[in-house]
Amino acid sequence: MPKAITPLNTKQIQNAKPTKMPYTLADGNGLQLLIKPNGIKLWEFYYQSPTKIKRRKTSFSTFPEVSLKEARDKRDEYRKLIFQGTDPIDYFKDKKTALQNQTEGLVENIVDEWMQRQKERLASTTYERKYSLLQKDLVAFFKQRTISSIEPSFRTPFLFFDPTL
Repeated sequence: MPKAITPLNTKQIQNAKPTKMPYTLADGNGLQLLIKPNGIKLWEFYYQSPTKIKRRKTSFSTFPEVSLKEARDKRDEYRKLIFQGTDPIDYFKDKKTALQNQTEGLVENIVDEWMQRQKERLASTTYERKYSLLQKDLVAFFKQRTISSIEPSFRTPFLFFDPTL
């Protein structure tokens, strides 16, 4: 029978002193506080991945930055995802990537990035003329759209060469 774990309290966490070897204080349901020899107290969450069928570990930052209550709330959020059959690490990684793709793929950002590279090659008057044209015609028309969402309004048929003919 597994040992019953008593939940941590803030006083226990504050009184935890570093030793030569790292050690953990368990809070229950996979949440632990790792106390490192250099005095850093790191929140860790261990769980069984529903998609990869293996144990995984993630961290929630250090103790003073993330309180006991915040760590427990985050653990509960991760457990809800696990019960829904989603791996929390993969879920938040995909969410971050999608958000990053949305902001990086904006027409406005791509035009600015390209024009920064053009600035080194072009004369100042040419650069200013190109930049104002792109801003007026391209960026103003597409506003907050991503490059991947833009498609041509007409489709030309793609012809294949058939060597048997």
